[in-house]
Order: sequence, then C-alpha cells, then structure tokens
Amino acid sequence: MMLIKCRYARNRNLLLSTLASNVVKNGGFYTANIGKHPDTVYGRALCRGDASAEDCSTCVNSSSQDIMIKCPNQKSAYMWSDTPPCMVRYADRSFVGKLEMDVPVNKFYNADNITSNLTEFDLIWHLLMESTAKEASMGTSRLKFATQETNLTSTVTIYALMQCTPDLSQNDCMFCLRRYVDEYQICCRGKQGGGVKSPNCMLHWDLYPFYKDTTPLAPTKDSGGIAAGTVVIIVVVSVIMFVVLVALAYFVPRKQKQKQIRSNQERRY
Repeated sequence: MMLIKCRYARNRNLLLSTLASNVVKNGGFYTANIGKHPDTVYGRALCRGDASAEDCSTCVNSSSQDIMIKCPNQKSAYMWSDTPPCMVRYADRSFVGKLEMDVPVNKFYNADNITSNLTEFDLIWHLLMESTAKEASMGTSRLKFATQETNLTSTVTIYALMQCTPDLSQNDCMFCLRRYVDEYQICCRGKQGGGVKSPNCMLHWDLYPFYKDTTPLAPTKDSGGIAAGTVVIIVVVSVIMFVVLVALAYFVPRKQKQKQIRSNQERRY
C-alpha cells in the first residue's frame, strides 16, 4: 500500500512540474496524465482569459509548487490563485469534459455593502450576470471566457468576468455559471463585489475594472495539431503535384510514341 502511495506521489509531482512549460504553448489551457493504473494522475492548468503569457506561466508554476506543499497526501486537489489568476488541478480519475458540482468551491466577497437601492441593483446585476454567462458559454473548445460591464448609475459601473474550462459543453458551462450565480446570491447578496471559484467555472464581479483588456493566448505551432493555414498549403501543393503527375503520365508516353514513329519513318527512307 505504501509503495502505491509513493508511486502516485511521484507521478503527481512529475505531472505538476510539467504544467507551467506546456500551458502557454497550448493557449492557456492544458491537460495531461501520467502513470499506469492504479497510480495514474490526471492534471490540468487553466489561466484566466485575460492573463499574459508571462503571468500565466508564472502563476501555474507557483501554484503547482504550492499545491504539492499544501496537499501532500491528497489524491485529488485544485487551487485557484489570485494574482496572477490561474487554476491548477490534479486527481486520480479523469475529469476531462466532466461537470462536477459536488466538489468544494471558494466563495468570496468584499466587506462593504451596496448603498444604492438593492432591488434596482439586483435587477441590473442579474441581467449582467446572465449576459456574461451566455457569452462565456458560447466560446470555443480552447477558450470559454467573457467580460462585460454595465452602468448602475451615471458614476457607478458594474464589471463582470466569467470563465469555464473549455472542455465543457456550452450547456454544461452555462449550467455551472448559473448555479454559482445563484449560490453567490444566497451567501453574499448586497456586497460590493465578489464571486465563486470552482474546478469547472468561475465568476467575479466588482465595482472597479479588475481585469485586463488583453488578447487571449493563442497556441504555438509546436503545441500539437496543424494550423488552418498549413492545411491550405498542404492541400494546394497536393493538388499541384497531382496535376503535374497526370500531365507527365499523359505527355511523356505520347512524346515517346511520337519519337518512335519518326524513327520508324526515317528507317523506311
């Protein structure tokens, strides 16, 4: 039994040590597994959609080390870091594409209370949450992330950010965000900002612009797969080669036959 624990711990540490070097190359989201059953470890790194390449790599590297220190004996754990924002997760089971709502989540909120009319605030806030969740859920298989803002008054703006792990379906992402919007309201209604962080999705809102206006990370060429431009080039070259081969197959024998006919005619004369 102790040998199994040692093997699992070794696999976990090895996998976590590789996340930072691969997450940026894969556009800010990376999953991997290592080891044989029953010591297989599944891992994931997710950077917030507005993180720079440097912040993403730094956060995942730091979080990977922290989670090994804080959870030395757990077979599964996840950690959301705040500055810069990212999530690192590992488990002894595959969680790719799975919506898991029965895990502990982190709910946070500001200490100050909303001072305006709470009924009016709730209406504006709910419309913003629903719109941001819908935009995030309609993202791609590489990024499900959205930020939006709306005016509460002429001088006060509500800012919202939501993100799902991109391996979730659109429906699962929307369900996850709506669920935690409701849970946030139960625990923290009336506070001036806050949110919920889970292994599958996260939301954050506040009365100041807390996110960056940056271009999302894009996978690099060596992260696997073939880019669309490369596919086009391959197809064009293949077509050209096919046409050349057909032309050669047609004209070369014809030319040789013409030479043979001329040679026979010359012999007759």
